[in-house]
Amino acid sequence: VMHQGGGTWEHLTSLDLVHWTRRGRVFAPPPKNSSWDKDAECDGSLSFPAGLGPRIMWTPNCNHKMVAVGESAHASQMDASSGDFAHLAVAEPADPEDPMLLDWVKDASNPCTGDIPSFPDAVWKSEVGDHYNMLGALGGRTPWARYTSDAKLLVWKQADPAFATWA
Repeated sequence: VMHQGGGTWEHLTSLDLVHWTRRGRVFAPPPKNSSWDKDAECDGSLSFPAGLGPRIMWTPNCNHKMVAVGESAHASQMDASSGDFAHLAVAEPADPEDPMLLDWVKDASNPCTGDIPSFPDAVWKSEVGDHYNMLGALGGRTPWARYTSDAKLLVWKQADPAFATWA
């Protein structure tokens, strides 16, 4: 289980889902001179997409406006009034065979670019085609939209802007 505590993600494990053990921070503190993740991690999800293994998609610097190189005009405008700026990054386990998944590595190519949602949700492999899907909040609120990427999960494109329209 990943728990967002104290402005960063904490790792907890359990053998019975009743008793939990804190394992510490998921990510090491970012370098002070980082241009994209100098503040704590925010929203995100842990997924096990077919063919890739475990991946964390998360929002770095959620309280700061940031337009990444190559980011589309759509993505840079979609968070203008929500207060939860759209940023996205990916990490994978240092040792995918570790049953506790204790050590994680941020991809050196972060942050992600393209059409970036707020509140990244689970990633799954498409049954049709060779791409991956993720749900995210369009502009920091509903409707939820579906986004697609290749297996690196670093460049995203909005595929379905009205995937879910409840609100």
